[in-house]
Amino acid sequence: MDFAGHFISSLVKLCFDLAILLFVLRILIQRVDIDVLNPVAQTIMRWTQKPLRFLQKIPHIAQLDTPAILFVFLLNFVKIILITISVGKFPSLIGLIIWTIGDLFSQLLTLYFYLILIGALLSWFVPVHQTPIIFVIHKITNPLFSRARKIIPLIGNIDFSPIVILLLLQLISSLLISPIIQLGVTLALR
Repeated sequence: MDFAGHFISSLVKLCFDLAILLFVLRILIQRVDIDVLNPVAQTIMRWTQKPLRFLQKIPHIAQLDTPAILFVFLLNFVKIILITISVGKFPSLIGLIIWTIGDLFSQLLTLYFYLILIGALLSWFVPVHQTPIIFVIHKITNPLFSRARKIIPLIGNIDFSPIVILLLLQLISSLLISPIIQLGVTLALR
């Protein structure tokens, strides 16, 4: 692939990944029940509302935004099709589905990794309720922290739960998600 083709492929992947990020944040914001008056939540909900109009008839399942989840899957599905077509292959359906699911979980783990890292760093400087974005990060990551803090107590007033969670996320990514993605790629590009 020449430079222009690689650049266009990378740009398309970036655009799809940013759109997927917004919709995943929408799903997480609804899941952790962030106040609708939060400006970050309002902005994400407003930016993601229009593309979901045609899927709004799909019912929510177990308090999950099923239309948004389906839309995220479809976005990632199309992204992977475009990536494989750009290298001159057309993927098989089963491999494409496995690859899409693995890639979505990989993106979710990466999102949590960075949210935890940013939240931990910012917690040293800014109180949680002082800015809306830090509040959103805290609300999204707090379920993981509360579970980890039950197992790992504070040691000398130092909270090691972010480090343990980050290590676990990397472990899950390496041992579980990467093989799923590799299986999907192998099946898709045979």
